[in-house]
Amino acid sequence: AVPMLAIASGAHAAPVAVKVSDIDTSSAHGAKILNERIDVAAREFCGRTQPGAISRLADSACMKGVRVEITEGVANRNAMMAKARSAELAQR
Repeated sequence: AVPMLAIASGAHAAPVAVKVSDIDTSSAHGAKILNERIDVAAREFCGRTQPGAISRLADSACMKGVRVEITEGVANRNAMMAKARSAELAQR
């Protein structure tokens, strides 16, 4: 299992990781926790620039980009896990 999803952008040298291994991202409760973690990661990632260097519009675009990238990563992770479970069940 993939314990964390990480993102990085050319403008940001260090990636931000979001832990997902301890939650069921397919449940409503897990999705809520994931969204809270994504919000924290986005604020952390997008806030690394110099104060005043990013306009509100650029900051909003950064936050949206982080959310999209992590959400896509979680969807890919869930699809891989479902495929692995199906293959495991087929072998039984």
